[in-house]
Amino acid sequence: MPITGCWDDEGQTIYLITFSGNWTWNEFDQAIQDCYATIAVLPYPVDIIADTRTTELPSGGGAITHANALLRARPANYGIAVVIASTFVRVMVDTLKQMNPENRDRLFTTQTLDEARAIVRQQRQR
Repeated sequence: MPITGCWDDEGQTIYLITFSGNWTWNEFDQAIQDCYATIAVLPYPVDIIADTRTTELPSGGGAITHANALLRARPANYGIAVVIASTFVRVMVDTLKQMNPENRDRLFTTQTLDEARAIVRQQRQR
């Protein structure tokens, strides 16, 4: 499967979504819906790490539209999201943050999984 999700920690407080190979926007939408359904039933905040290092966005555009939709649909216990990304995806995330100022403190980018986990830890200490 090109998009998979699993818990990144035993306490089920970080959900890791891994993108690999080629995928479609329909697969993206389904993966995000599955992630949100998984975390929404929990009585505490859950942070999300999305690892997009080994993939590219589908051709034909639509990235901002899909990303905006996922931000609007997030469950109440959504904590922060950290995207491990290429330069292009980082630029897209920065654009999303400008379009949605309420997400500036909840949406981050980095280059490695270890850095993503460190960002989660830092944000939890705030």
